[in-house]
This record gives sequence, C-alpha cells and structure tokens, in this order.
Amino acid sequence: MAVFLGVLKIIGLVLLCILGLLLVLLLLVLFVPIKYRAEAQLDQAKGSFTAHARVTYLARLVHAGADAENSKFSYYLKIFGRKIMDSESDTDTDTDEEEPSGQEELPAANGAPSVLDEIEQAPEKKDEETNAVGALEAQGGEGAKSDESEAKGIEGEEKKAAGPEGEGERESEPGETEEKGNIFDRIAGRVKSLIEKARRLREKTEDKLDNIRYTIQSVYDKIRDAFRKVNYYKELLALDSSKEAIAYGWKWLKYLLWHMRPRKLKGYLKLGREDPADTGELLGFICALRPVYGKHFMVEPDFEREVLEGDFFMKGHLQLYVVAVVLLKYYFNKNFMRFVKRVKRGPGNKQ
Repeated sequence: MAVFLGVLKIIGLVLLCILGLLLVLLLLVLFVPIKYRAEAQLDQAKGSFTAHARVTYLARLVHAGADAENSKFSYYLKIFGRKIMDSESDTDTDTDEEEPSGQEELPAANGAPSVLDEIEQAPEKKDEETNAVGALEAQGGEGAKSDESEAKGIEGEEKKAAGPEGEGERESEPGETEEKGNIFDRIAGRVKSLIEKARRLREKTEDKLDNIRYTIQSVYDKIRDAFRKVNYYKELLALDSSKEAIAYGWKWLKYLLWHMRPRKLKGYLKLGREDPADTGELLGFICALRPVYGKHFMVEPDFEREVLEGDFFMKGHLQLYVVAVVLLKYYFNKNFMRFVKRVKRGPGNKQ
C-alpha cells in the first residue's frame, strides 16, 4: 500500500511540474512584450530613401525584419535562430529554377538520325522524288498517246465500214444526259448549302441573344442584391442596439491602439511645394495630426522651393494579454456579438 501511495505521489508531483511549466510558458507568451522599432531617411534632392523595421519577441527567439533601399526590398523571419522566410533565398531559388535560354542539340538515340541531319538531307530527297515523279509522268504520257492513236484508228475503220448511211443518223450520247444530271445536282447542292448556312446563322443569332439576355439578367440581379444589402445594413446601423455595440467596440479598440502606440517617437521633416498655397495646406494637415505624433516630431515648411527630406525613428511594444482581454470583452458582450452575427449573416441568410 505504501508503494502504491508513493507511486501516486510521484505521478502527482510530475503532473504538477508539467502544469507549472505550462503555466509559466503561458504567462511568458502573454506578458513578454513584442517589441518593434522602425527608422527611415529620405532626401528627394539626392534621390535616396532607406528604411529599416525590426520586430522581436521572447528575447529574440522570434525575430523578423524588413529593409528597403531605394527600389530594393528584403525581409526575413527567424524562429529559434533558424531562418523560416528569407527574400534572398527566395530569389536564389527562382533564378536556379529558370530554364537555360540557349537551345541544346539532343543526341540521336540508338544510332537514329537527328533532326538536323533530316533537315539537311531534305533537299536531296525532294530532288530525287521530283525526278522519279517526272519519269513516271513521261512514261504515262507516252502510253496515253499510243492508246489515243489506236482508238482513233479503230474509229476511222468503223466510219469507213458504216458508209454514207451512218452519216445522216445521230443518236443522243449518254454524256449529254449525264451533264444535265450534274447541273441539277449542283443546283440542289447549292440550295442545301444555303439552307444550312441560314440555319447556322439563326442558331448563332439565338445564342448571342441568349448571352445578352443572361448578361442583362445577371447585372440586374447584382444591382438588386447590392441595393438590398445597402438597405439591410442601413436599417441595421439605425438600430439603438447596433449603435451601442459600435460604441462599445470602438471604446476597446481605442484602448488597444493606445497600448500599441510608440513609446518613443522622434523625427524631422522639411517640405515645400512649388506653389506656397499647397505648402500651407500640407502644413495645416500635418499640424492637425500633432496630438498623434507629439511634440518630438519637428516639421519645417519651405515656401520658396520644392523640397522633401527628413528622418524618422520610433519604437514601442505590445503585450498579448491586452489583446486577450479585449477579445474576451468582445466575446462576453451579448449585444456586440449579436451585432457581429447580424453583419456576417447579411440580408440573404435568415435564421
């Protein structure tokens, strides 16, 4: 019995250690901040632009970065010191996979002639074939001439044997009836072809009309669905419960954005346009954003010439427990979740 209790005690201690490790890992994931920093330099006169961004998590166990210099851009992602994503390695693999531009000759298999050899021998074969065809035609022509002369001799002998009595009588030859039959066949064939062309033209016209009808119907359906969605969301936003849900969501979203704000921000910007009025408008817009970027970001206007130069630096952090708290706030608010379900459901799906 004591041995059994001792085994249970050891198992319980092991389980407690495992649970403690899991709890420590969970707390590390939630409370260790995700740090980020970014910096950039711009000089329009020299035509130079450089920017660097870094994100680290869990004491650089997860490390990501991106660099930009003029038109060049690179990025990478490291997990436990091992590169998971790298733009340089991606470009190297792309260049390796490209096929060579030059055309290589394929060797002949099993002693068979290659394609180039066949192309070179083609003119010689063609000459031999034309000579053979000419010889056959010449022999055929001589044979035909001899047959025609023999036929003419036989016809002359028959005419002589017939005498003057056969000259007055003339019977209709079978060639004339065949020629008349061929004319009727041609006319009938042309009429059939015209009827077939008319039938095909009618089918094509019907297909085009069906396509036009289908296109018009689909456009009409899309416009009708768009108007129905606009009316649905308009009525949904007009509800008091929807207004309360939007206000609740915006409240916690502002809190999350405030937590993600840069803890350190500084920079300098010198700008000017050809028209001083444009410079004044840009300066007014930038000054309106002063509560966002604070007093450590200096802006210098130049009303005499066109210029754009400056530098920028910021860094901050984000803790995942804040994101978890905001998501839990959204999830346990029934009014907000009901509004989200209505937005996802849309006008077409009724529950």
